[in-house]
Amino acid sequence: PAPFLWYPMAVLLRPGLTITSWAEANDAKYRWGVTLGSSSDANLSRHASKSQITRFQDVNAMYAAFQSNRVDGIFSLGPSLDLVRTKLGAGTLKVLTPRGALAAGVAIRQESDQRFKSYLTTCINYFYSGGQTQAAYHEFLKFRGVDPADASPIIKES
Repeated sequence: PAPFLWYPMAVLLRPGLTITSWAEANDAKYRWGVTLGSSSDANLSRHASKSQITRFQDVNAMYAAFQSNRVDGIFSLGPSLDLVRTKLGAGTLKVLTPRGALAAGVAIRQESDQRFKSYLTTCINYFYSGGQTQAAYHEFLKFRGVDPADASPIIKES
C-alpha cells in the first residue's frame, strides 16, 4: 500500500489574519468553523480546544459563515479549500505546523496472486516520487482557475 497523494489539513483564514501554527490557533480569541463529524473536526478539537469552534451540518453553511465574518477561518482538507478560496475570492490558505495530512490510496479487491498489487504499488510510487501526481494536480487546478503556486501541496514532503 502506497499513498497516491496526501490531503493536508488546512485553514482558510479571513483577510488580515496570519497564523502559522496550531499553537497560535489554540487561542480563545479565535472563532473557527468546521464540518461536524469530519476528520478536520477531530483534528481541530484535538489541537485547538481553547478556541471557539462552531461545527456546521454542511460545508455550505460553513462557507456562508466565513463569507459573513462569523468565523475567523474554516478548517478542511487543503484541496477543497483551494477551490473555495478561488470561488469566494477571499482569504489566505495555510497548512499549520506541525503539519497533518490524510493519505489517499487506491483500493483493489483482494487476490491470492499479489503480482497486480505489486505492479500497481510500483506505478503509484513512481508517479508520486517522480512528481507526476503533483503535476497532474497542478493541471487540474489550472483547469479550475486556481493558481497552482498558491495551492496546498498534495505531496507530503512538500
